[in-house]
Amino acid sequence: MSGVDREKEIRSDESMSTHGTAPGAAGQADTSTEAVWQRPTGLRTTKPKGVTKALLAAHRFCVRHRSGLRLFGVGALSFLAGVAQNGLADDSNATILEVVFDVSGNPWRMLNWLLMICGTLAVLAPPLLRSWRRRQRYDFVIVDLLGRLRAGAGSPINAIAVDRCVVLQRCPDMAEGWKTSDITLNDDTIMYSMPESLSHRYEEYVTTEFVPRFGERDNSTVMLRKVPVAFTDRPGLTLETGRNRYSYSTFFWHRILGDADVHSRFQRDLLERQVIQVPHNLCLHLVVVTSDQRALLTRRAFKTEVSAGKWSCSIEENLSLGDLGSGTDDPMAAWVARALHEELALERGRHFSTENVRFLAVFAEGEKLNISMAALARVDLSSDELREYIATMPKKDEEFDRIDFLSTAEMLSELHRPIRQQVYHASSRLRMLLALLHLVGETRLITKLEALIEGSELLTTR
Repeated sequence: MSGVDREKEIRSDESMSTHGTAPGAAGQADTSTEAVWQRPTGLRTTKPKGVTKALLAAHRFCVRHRSGLRLFGVGALSFLAGVAQNGLADDSNATILEVVFDVSGNPWRMLNWLLMICGTLAVLAPPLLRSWRRRQRYDFVIVDLLGRLRAGAGSPINAIAVDRCVVLQRCPDMAEGWKTSDITLNDDTIMYSMPESLSHRYEEYVTTEFVPRFGERDNSTVMLRKVPVAFTDRPGLTLETGRNRYSYSTFFWHRILGDADVHSRFQRDLLERQVIQVPHNLCLHLVVVTSDQRALLTRRAFKTEVSAGKWSCSIEENLSLGDLGSGTDDPMAAWVARALHEELALERGRHFSTENVRFLAVFAEGEKLNISMAALARVDLSSDELREYIATMPKKDEEFDRIDFLSTAEMLSELHRPIRQQVYHASSRLRMLLALLHLVGETRLITKLEALIEGSELLTTR
């Protein structure tokens, strides 16, 4: 399929895509909800200020107007060179100082000095600022570069974010990632306690909306009790988990978080105070990468309850109580293996090994503030082989109806100027960013992102 045909098909999908109805908030939600679990700690990502912020603004100006600045600088310096040549041709000027005085001595010729300064800056400033920019450390540069990828709604977020998804904790070594054995699960059977101030509204929601839609079955799910933390000198990750009910999550999605002020408050508490107040279902957002370095995209079937018609990179699966009680010492590996088997019919040991799975980050999903984990799994199939396998093999869960594949270059392009933006799953582009950090490397990705934003060549297809 040609690039033009692909774009036409994607635009057609976008026009057909169904967008979920915004959750209704019946009146002003009570914002006195107390934290059930909390661990106060600050964010670890810096934000440009003062002189640094001014230099970044100057760099962006130079990038946008570099052609004009170059022409102006060369023209101004050429004009001054002509004036200086006239001064040198004047026999009354015996020294360089006399030439300079002749050029700038008269009041109207003070403009020459202004032209000299501006012309020099126009020529030298862009390469100097570019050199300075490339010397900045990773966190600072990547946050600035990807700031434009965030959704405009809500208060400014001092963290790595794409669209409305925000990273709470990324792996300190993104090139390596967390192996499944690096992650420890400390599970507690304690159930999330619905705040007293919301109990009446929750009971009314269950009776009028949840039971008619889902029936009497209200499954227990797993949620995080604390925002996990990791450092370079302590690379492993510990997850403190507890219990939740699916109805608790849907109640917050449809009745509480639809209020922008309440959503902003919960988000601020989560990001700034690291306090988890919103019940959620700990979910795996898995990027599947083939042996020829292409990431799988799946379009969620229109029959699905969540994100119908959206393109995912690649699959999602909630952590279940069965994963925790799988009888193995590695419940994270059991979680990934179940997801790949149920969603893609892939068999552990035949099509993939959990030794090639890497967890990359813990993040909060946009509007729902659902806390999830991003991971990457390499499979022992090429993109053509996986396409054929998916088309022929029956799967336990038929949650998608179409597939596609993206190279690293195409993922990078989708971050900068997406073709499918309106029909992506909320976390798809964040997953692309994290996958690229793992596959390409942090330093190289920063360089390629800068080059792409500045209009240079895309990352070479691998």
